[in-house]
Amino acid sequence: MDTEDSSMSDEGTSNVDQTAAVGAAVGSTSPCIEPRRRLFHFSYAAQEWRAEPPLHLLRDGDAFAEIQPALLQEYSYHGLILNFPEPDPATAIPGLRPTDLVVLTTRPPTRNEKIINKKYISQSGTYLERRILETVGRYFEAHSRSLIKLTSDMATKLCEPTRGEIEFFQRHGARYRRYRVPYTKRRDQSKWQVPARPNLTAAFLLSTDLPENNGILLNVFGMDGPTR
Repeated sequence: MDTEDSSMSDEGTSNVDQTAAVGAAVGSTSPCIEPRRRLFHFSYAAQEWRAEPPLHLLRDGDAFAEIQPALLQEYSYHGLILNFPEPDPATAIPGLRPTDLVVLTTRPPTRNEKIINKKYISQSGTYLERRILETVGRYFEAHSRSLIKLTSDMATKLCEPTRGEIEFFQRHGARYRRYRVPYTKRRDQSKWQVPARPNLTAAFLLSTDLPENNGILLNVFGMDGPTR
């Protein structure tokens, strides 16, 4: 999906009015009303930490606030999952149900994140994060700050095949640098193309089940803060 790059910072959080979510949760306790499914916001810290991560600096809270009203039509908000390292990641298993919706409004970190990205995201190693990254890996061959490449199966489903592999600038906004059709043997199609419009970027949406009945993942992200 092509969008205009606003070149705004993605750091910082926003205060969200939870009145609608609280009302839905309270109303669902009535025996005459079917309980709504639960909604959780899975969030990363906005910056690298050396000791304890800062609880007040979370990534892309404004993006979650933008999509939350639509989600509250079907779900009730049940809180924030802070994706911070646990003393024993193997035991950090939240009590999620198969019908729960886990919303991530940040680009998932990739392997060697610190090496290949100027703006990197630290992995926590928690159980739920590993399940999320495992799921994302079924659809994205690469998902770094500078390169997005879909898997072969997903790339063949695109209406615009040249968006199967996209490179982004890492300075002055995440504009398209170039893109091409991946996984093709035709040289004319595999050549990198430079966009005719200089201020375009991309947004991504992935909705799929998490493994081991850990709910449903909704991953919505732009490449550099809010996009329009």
